[in-house]
Amino acid sequence: MTEARLDIARSWEDEGRVDDARDALGEAARRDPTRYDVPMRRGHLALGREPVPGERSGDDFDPILAHRHYNEAERIAPDRFETAVARARIARRRGDLEEAAAQLQRAEAMQPKAPETLLEAFRLAEVERKIPDLGVATILGLAVAAEPGFAPRIEDEAEDLIAEGRAREATARQAVKGTLTPPDYAAADRAYGAAARRIAGLLHGRGVDPGGVLARARSEEDERAWRPALARLRAVLSWASTAPPDLGRTRAEWLRSLADALERAARAASRTDGALARHFFARAHAAQGALLLAEQEWKAARGVLERAVRESPRDARVRVDLARALVGTGEADGAERELLEAVALHPDLRYEILANPVFEALVGRPELAAALK
Repeated sequence: MTEARLDIARSWEDEGRVDDARDALGEAARRDPTRYDVPMRRGHLALGREPVPGERSGDDFDPILAHRHYNEAERIAPDRFETAVARARIARRRGDLEEAAAQLQRAEAMQPKAPETLLEAFRLAEVERKIPDLGVATILGLAVAAEPGFAPRIEDEAEDLIAEGRAREATARQAVKGTLTPPDYAAADRAYGAAARRIAGLLHGRGVDPGGVLARARSEEDERAWRPALARLRAVLSWASTAPPDLGRTRAEWLRSLADALERAARAASRTDGALARHFFARAHAAQGALLLAEQEWKAARGVLERAVRESPRDARVRVDLARALVGTGEADGAERELLEAVALHPDLRYEILANPVFEALVGRPELAAALK
C-alpha cells in the first residue's frame, strides 16, 4: 500500500495538487513509519518548485519543514547519501553555496558518482557560475547517462523554463508598449539560458533526440519565436561542439547538418543579439569550410575559411583549416603564415600541426620550425 500511496502522491504533485500529495504522503508515513523514502518525499515536497536558477525561491519553499522531514529520514536510516544530497539542495536554495558544496562532498564520499549527487552538482554549478555553460551541461549529461529516468523530469523542466521565458518576454514588451524604450529581456533570457543548459545536458546524456530538438526549433522559427528557437539551437551547438558524428553518418553529413544548425542559430540570434549572431555566422562558415575540406574542394574551402578568419580572427583552429586549404591550392607561403598565427594564438595546436601529414613540407621551414618547438 505504501508504494501505491507514493505513486498517488507523485501523480497529484505532477498535477499541481500539492495539498492532496501532502495528505497522501502523511497517510503513508502514519501507516509505514519506518519507510525511509516517505519522509524524504515529504521533505522534497516542502521545498516547492525549483526557481529559475539564480533567482529567489517562491512562497512554497519551506526549508524548516524540509529539514524536519530529512531529520526523520536520517533517524530511520543514518548515513544515507541521499540525505546529504537533500541537505545540499536546501543549502543551495537558501543561497549557502559553501554548505551545499560541503554536503555534496559528504554524499560523494558515501556513494561515489551517484546520479542523484551529479544532478544536484549540476544545479549547484549552474548557480555558482564558476565554469562555462558547456561544463555545467556536461555534469547534467553524466547524471542523465547514469540514470536515464531523470530525462523526462529534466525535459519537463526545460519546457517549463521556455514557457516562463515566453511569459517574461510578453511582460517585457507590454511594459514599454507605446514608448520608444526597448524591452528589457534580461529576466526572459535567464529562463531561456537555463532551458538551453538542460537541453544540452539531455543531449550529452543521450536523453533526448537531437533531431527532435532541431524540429522544435524550426517550428518556433516558423512562428517567429526567436528566443525559444535560439535556446534550443544553442543547446544543440553546445552538444555538437564535443559530440562525435552519429554512428552511421559520414563526417561530411555531420558537418553539413552542423553548418545548417549554426546558420539557423545565427539567423535567430540576429533578431535578438547582433554580437551573438556574428559569432554563429563565423562558426557556420568554419563548419562549411571544414565540409569543403572533407570533400577536397580546396579553392571553395579557401574562400569560405578566409571569410571565417575575418569574422573570427582569434579562432586558431579556423586558421589551421585555412592553412590546409592553402596547401591544397599550392599556396605554401600563405599556409605557413596562417600556421604561425594559429600557434601564436593557441600554442598547444603545435602538436596537432606536427602530427598532420598535410603540413609535412612546411614544418621544416625555419620560422615555423622555431614556433613549433
